[in-house]
Amino acid sequence: MLSVDQQSFIKVTEVWVPNQSGTRLELQSGIYGELKQFQAASDRESFAYDEGLPGKVWSTRRPVILKELTPQNFKRSAIAAESGLTCGIAFPVFIGEFLKGVVVFLCGEDGEHLGSIEVWGLKTPDDFNIGLVDGYFGTMSDFAFITQSTKYTKGHGLPGLVWQKNFPVIIDDMGATGPFSRSLDLGAAQITTALGIPCHGDWGNACVVCLLSSAKMPIALRYEIWVPTEDRLTLALNAASCSLSETHESRMSGVLLGRRDAGILPLTWRTGVPKISSDLLADGSVASESAYSEGLRHAVTVPVIENGMLKSIVAWYF
Repeated sequence: MLSVDQQSFIKVTEVWVPNQSGTRLELQSGIYGELKQFQAASDRESFAYDEGLPGKVWSTRRPVILKELTPQNFKRSAIAAESGLTCGIAFPVFIGEFLKGVVVFLCGEDGEHLGSIEVWGLKTPDDFNIGLVDGYFGTMSDFAFITQSTKYTKGHGLPGLVWQKNFPVIIDDMGATGPFSRSLDLGAAQITTALGIPCHGDWGNACVVCLLSSAKMPIALRYEIWVPTEDRLTLALNAASCSLSETHESRMSGVLLGRRDAGILPLTWRTGVPKISSDLLADGSVASESAYSEGLRHAVTVPVIENGMLKSIVAWYF
């Protein structure tokens, strides 16, 4: 059983969105923990097209991983170094050609980091298999080596399942055999839970972002996938995985969230923009109140949009 007091694999989470003129990306919200100086620097920052990590994601339309934060690739590199941040991962949310937001994760190399954030895609348009484009593996060098030579066809492995379904997938028993073909290597890596998200920024090329969590240093304590009901009037819980308890999931199993209801889940549906709640108690929704009662304090929501229509919303809590 995990504790809400455990240290997260991710030190900082941010959402950057276009300003009113559509010329720069501005900070919409973030979770910084005790890194107040870095938060203050971020509040003052903005990014032009192809500038910095969020701007690079904007211009390439694909996830970007920075294994080192240098003045050449990261505008806040000096304060990042002072804050113990050493690498960054970001991915976009597009509706057609229009950028709705960029989600940024920043991590630090302070101790044993068991977990990974991976980007899978087609290396060339003629490829039949999806392979690792880039990844951050913390201190799991052996697992990283194995992953670099792994490829998946549609429907095989977590990346292949997400690719086939074009839909997010949660696997909450990574040690079991089955869809995750690297399961034999997970014991040493101590990976317990995985989330795969399709990334539709680059037309014509499959792209999947995978978040792999360990019990020792989880990325999140709870994952959820919400989908519009058939009449597209409400959101319903499609899948969930929680390392704390199943109480919240049982509470949410019959809950429907209307498009106009309070909370970041309906707000994400209305706007198509990824959201962060740094205070679940103030979020005002039944889902957030239930998560708060389990000891969770923060949430991130990311919409999965295809052909201008919401397919699902991925949420994770910690």
